[in-house]
Amino acid sequence: MTAKDLVTTSYTARGIANHMGGSYGDLITNKVVDADGFILSQTYGDIAKTTATNKPNARRLLGELTIARAAPSIWNLSTAPPGYLPPIGSTPTTLQTVLQDLTFRLRPGEQPMAVADGRIEKGMAGRCKAGFPSNVLR
Repeated sequence: MTAKDLVTTSYTARGIANHMGGSYGDLITNKVVDADGFILSQTYGDIAKTTATNKPNARRLLGELTIARAAPSIWNLSTAPPGYLPPIGSTPTTLQTVLQDLTFRLRPGEQPMAVADGRIEKGMAGRCKAGFPSNVLR
């Protein structure tokens, strides 16, 4: 950090940081936490309003994680700035709105047993959209 960098944080009445700003704008715009401190969601300050949503399992450990974003207006050619061209047909596409969709299964001793990727397309037989093997622990 330089002398010109600035980070500000605001807190809820319970003392939980729910907003972070910086020299370049908002970093975290909203955080939702339940009564025992489990972070249910966190929204970032990017143009797409990227949001991480967490769901606890029966033992209040992380059971599901979804990171998603709204499609920014620049992805719509009718509202994009003049001269903007979207990325040419890359594989995987960079225009996805669901960035992560994970479900965690644990062994009785709380060690990870499997991580299922909900973005896996049907017919890809254990491969995610990028073509990499799904992340299953044995």
